Amino acid sequence: MGEHLDKPIGHDTSRRWSAPRRALALSCITMAVVVCGYMAVRWMDEAVKQSYRVGQHTFELAERPAYLTEALAIAKTREALALHVSNIEDWTIIPYPNAKAAVPDGRPDLSFARSAVNPNAGYVLFRDQRAWDNGHVVELFVNISLEGNRVTCTVERPK
Repeated sequence: MGEHLDKPIGHDTSRRWSAPRRALALSCITMAVVVCGYMAVRWMDEAVKQSYRVGQHTFELAERPAYLTEALAIAKTREALALHVSNIEDWTIIPYPNAKAAVPDGRPDLSFARSAVNPNAGYVLFRDQRAWDNGHVVELFVNISLEGNRVTCTVERPK
């Protein structure tokens, strides 16, 4: 009758984990925490990027140009911007003289901020002139890239 009093209740020494099992469990828990932390950081980073992004558009050209000219960049970024603003005529391009960029035809871009890494990519900065005249700064970047005969434009708010 008094046998069950010899061991404390809930204490079964035969069920203890060995040192290798504890190390394995701790390793698995640590890995799960690291993976969850990494995924949370990635999700937050993407959420922040999405908060700046207004819209993305891909345009297919009739033929493949040799390179992204400033004229083509301005035309397509303006076309993409027009899909997101009420009156495209209120928006002016902010000049960006960029004599250092590698322009294939040798002429410097005046309003297109060409990427130094990829001459078929860059951005154009637009300002809402009506808001500017009223003392407010409202600007939007339109990033652009040319791949083959496709032009991709991403309209974004400045960070």
